[in-house]
Amino acid sequence: MALQHRREARELPQPVEIALPSHVQERDTPVQAHKLERYDQITEVSDDSD
Repeated sequence: MALQHRREARELPQPVEIALPSHVQERDTPVQAHKLERYDQITEVSDDSD
């Protein structure tokens, strides 16, 4: 939002969308996030061993 206000203040045009080639688009895939509960279990075990 701050960058948009700065651009408008400078009276610059809107940014242009860039169409990437298909081989680049194929590499840009979403990453599946893992559940973080396992890390909570690790810290619980290490807290108990102190």
